[in-house]
Amino acid sequence: MTQNPTPEKIISWIQAEIDIRRHNAGMNGSWSDGGASELEKQLDVYASAIQGLVPQAWQGIVDCYIAEADPEYQEYLRLQEKFKGRIPT
Repeated sequence: MTQNPTPEKIISWIQAEIDIRRHNAGMNGSWSDGGASELEKQLDVYASAIQGLVPQAWQGIVDCYIAEADPEYQEYLRLQEKFKGRIPT
């Protein structure tokens, strides 16, 4: 019976594949990295999901939604709109 590999083992295999792709692309004089960056982004999403974290590429989007849900931010937007175009004297 074959057991499923652990998430840590999967991550190490994918990281090894990323390194191989970069190395091969460099040795071949390729203009690209052989798909290593795309695989690295996917690995970040996978690793983040396992740890219950937000992937780095998504952090900016999540931060915007968190800020929009903040009552103080809503008050800031309301005041900004109220005083829009007024110059203090």
